[in-house]
Amino acid sequence: MEDLGKIGEGLARRVYESRGFSILAQNFYNRRGRRMGEIDFVAVKDGDIRFVEVKTRSAGRLESALWAVDYRKQLKMLKAADYFLLRFPEYQKYRPHVDVVAVIFGSVDKRRIIVKIYSDGIGAIC
Repeated sequence: MEDLGKIGEGLARRVYESRGFSILAQNFYNRRGRRMGEIDFVAVKDGDIRFVEVKTRSAGRLESALWAVDYRKQLKMLKAADYFLLRFPEYQKYRPHVDVVAVIFGSVDKRRIIVKIYSDGIGAIC
């Protein structure tokens, strides 16, 4: 069976694509080490570049997924976003955003799935 987190990331990517975003990268990190963090995917549309962290839960509340993106994780995401823009300078003129996506599967009915995007979400979490 596929990892629940990977399923959630796939669902989140499909939501972004359905809204007209192009996915530039998935599971982006510094190849010399993950110390600076990893970005689940990077999406672009209309001059905006979005660095997206997806948190998936098998049940529970949206807030439980958001709490997993603590201050330390937020700093790592920002470092990884900076690194992405250094590696791909053609995107430096885009307006950067860091989004958090919560994907929650229903505890009783696994077919009931909530996908909630928190645009520019890291500033609002902590």
